[in-house]
Amino acid sequence: MNKQEIFDIALRKTIAQGEPSIDTSGTPRYKVLKDGKELRCAMGHVLNDEQLANVGNISGAEEIFTKDITDESEIKKMQNFVFSIQTAHDLAAQRSRGGELFVETFKKKMSDVATNFNLMFPSDIK
Repeated sequence: MNKQEIFDIALRKTIAQGEPSIDTSGTPRYKVLKDGKELRCAMGHVLNDEQLANVGNISGAEEIFTKDITDESEIKKMQNFVFSIQTAHDLAAQRSRGGELFVETFKKKMSDVATNFNLMFPSDIK
């Protein structure tokens, strides 16, 4: 998966979900159950169930997306990219306290990620 594909999946699925993946203490998590439904964080949407079960923290997610990269500078770029997407989710969750402003805050943060990594922000998302 390239960066644009990762970005698009994280963006669209998190927006569709409509709320952050945070536990009862307000801490962002890859996956939580809330009111009988599964919520995933931005990078949690990109990972399949098996990968998600084996990821303990953001470093684990970074490893999944860097395992086939051999150039050290490219590994660092991908790690920064994955971290940036997850940070967009986590900051939006914290700033909105998981409320109504989450999606708008997340979109703004992801627009910054798109700019920083020279990606296209989908024109159909306002």
